[in-house]
Amino acid sequence: MFLLIWVVSPAFALTGAEVMTKNETARKVEDYATEASLVTTRKDESPRSKKFKFWRKIREGTTRYRTLTLFSEPAEIKGQSILFIENGEGANDISLYLPTYKKVRRVESGQQSGSFMGSDLSYSDITEKHVEDYDYKLEREEACGSGRKCHVIEGKPRTAGVRERTGYSRFLIWIDQANFMAVRSDYWNLEGEAVKRIDVSKTEVVTGLAGRYFSHEIVVENLKNGSKTSLSFGKLNIPSKTDDAFYNVTNLSKVK
Repeated sequence: MFLLIWVVSPAFALTGAEVMTKNETARKVEDYATEASLVTTRKDESPRSKKFKFWRKIREGTTRYRTLTLFSEPAEIKGQSILFIENGEGANDISLYLPTYKKVRRVESGQQSGSFMGSDLSYSDITEKHVEDYDYKLEREEACGSGRKCHVIEGKPRTAGVRERTGYSRFLIWIDQANFMAVRSDYWNLEGEAVKRIDVSKTEVVTGLAGRYFSHEIVVENLKNGSKTSLSFGKLNIPSKTDDAFYNVTNLSKVK
């Protein structure tokens, strides 16, 4: 007589990289435009609010995006525009147009971990994470609010270039098991200090795109000084009605 024992092996569980691949697919909206607001609050200061238009379009045949932002408020930054071009291995090109000086300034890789328009977000935070830029480890599974359960994934930059651009040595990200979208992420700087927490909410299905989601509310907390920034996106306009020429440095002074 033979006794067959079936064992459920943990090998059937998803790896960290597989979870993050599903996350990248779930948040992949290839071509859209929207409007956004950025509100930063610091101790003993009045909140500082900014409004801008936001266009994003994936580069054909890749997972990498081109993004253009145009600020309309407050008056002192009206007309400032920023172009983000995501390249392979995280070597992103970022250009900032300053209408006061009628000049375009390149944001070098080592500066991309710096503050985005005075907020608690960095320039690199505005670009998308891409699976191939990081090594991942599934740390654990745990409850993450409102009856949800999350995969908790550790990510570490795969190259020195990604480390330099982001300014992060590692991060933990909580991925909702129901839709594979992020609900929270924590970041450590190159010295190993916990520096930032990002909470994500108001995640909705993208109309007309099955299995795709968009998070409309993001709150970023600086864990060292306690300041916070909220980033809110409006309704998505799909498609963005932009062409390749739109995402060009020469267009930064012309976009409206």
